[in-house]
Amino acid sequence: MNQVDRLLINLKIIASLEPYQKLNTKSGHQLVIESAWTSTSIYRWLREDTRHNTVKRIGEILEEANNILRVGASSAQEYVSDEYRGRVMSQLNNTRTGMVNLRTTYEADRTITAHFDVLLERIDTMLSSRYTITFTRDGHAVPRDLKINTMSSDDSTESTNGELSADDDGID
Repeated sequence: MNQVDRLLINLKIIASLEPYQKLNTKSGHQLVIESAWTSTSIYRWLREDTRHNTVKRIGEILEEANNILRVGASSAQEYVSDEYRGRVMSQLNNTRTGMVNLRTTYEADRTITAHFDVLLERIDTMLSSRYTITFTRDGHAVPRDLKINTMSSDDSTESTNGELSADDDGID
């Protein structure tokens, strides 16, 4: 299994979280949803699997997703096709819901919820500022880089590097 597949699996696992479920981040590369046993906290303590580890691991997963979307390569420098980039982009949107549910799990801990807020903002930035998804006729998602308009004029559709920005489709 390649690194992009592992990333997609972890994003799907995060996306499937319900409120008050926790993640096991100490099971290797793949996240695992904890069962709702009364002794789960003891096992988490024995594994040294804390909420801080959860935040750190999710941050690493989101960074890997960002690298794939931005560069088109994983951290292992594997080339990532547009189809895979589209799948990562689509899955990030679903992951946001699981992140909100995970934030609910730790809502009594303001420090951790602040961390989750930042991670949610990172997802929002990845979803809105640089990428959009277009779909091919056969339903495959393909990301398309957007150029962020940094000009001060509201009427301008040209970005600072001379390319078209997100609000200009090139048609007058």
